[in-house]
Amino acid sequence: MQQTESATNRGAVAALVIATAPGASPLARDLLWRSVLGRPLISYPLHELQFVDELGFCGLVAPRGHRSKGLELLHSIAPSDYNQFMTPPDNTWFKALAALCDTPIFSKWIIVIDATFPLMTAATVRAGLRAANQTGIAIAGEPVKETLKRVHRRDVIETPLRGNLRRLLSPAIFQREALERVLDRYTASSSLPDDLVALTRLAGVPLTVFDAGYPAVRITSEDDLAIVETLLRQRESEAHPS
Repeated sequence: MQQTESATNRGAVAALVIATAPGASPLARDLLWRSVLGRPLISYPLHELQFVDELGFCGLVAPRGHRSKGLELLHSIAPSDYNQFMTPPDNTWFKALAALCDTPIFSKWIIVIDATFPLMTAATVRAGLRAANQTGIAIAGEPVKETLKRVHRRDVIETPLRGNLRRLLSPAIFQREALERVLDRYTASSSLPDDLVALTRLAGVPLTVFDAGYPAVRITSEDDLAIVETLLRQRESEAHPS
């Protein structure tokens, strides 16, 4: 892999794959462990990390009941020097990040991957590293295709320009120093929400959005699973044409 401007050596990157994303339903979290094309769906974003040469740590944040399978996947797929299965008390990814920063693992860049977006690619990660190198924190996004309306009670009061709107996806990528500033603000008040955009603004850390570059299907239902399976089958056929 061609080295990015943001990470140039082995161990510079730590990754957290989150199987307990905020707002995800119990069904969505269970679907991540469903077999798709012969292997658990959650293994697909883990597999993409094989192509991030700078990876030195990989953590999988998932419910305790998946510990055995999660460790098996980490050891068989994730190519980092150090792997860890993490179960924060309330499964919030900010607390998983705080736990990572408290460990002796040091990485310049920390990637947070929401596993409910299983079509993320290594190319997305590399684009995010380049973007985060400019401001400290970056998150994948895609242009909003729908026409949205601002309403007050039941009255339409504004039609925002779609060119200024983005749907935020996965991953989020942090320069460690910027992340520590965000976490300091997070741990200083238990009333702050687990919302990346709000927290980065409160901490005074710039946040940039980069092009996700993958089909942004989020796993929320059996129908989503069927769509993802079709897209993964297409991806594999393009990578290995007969």
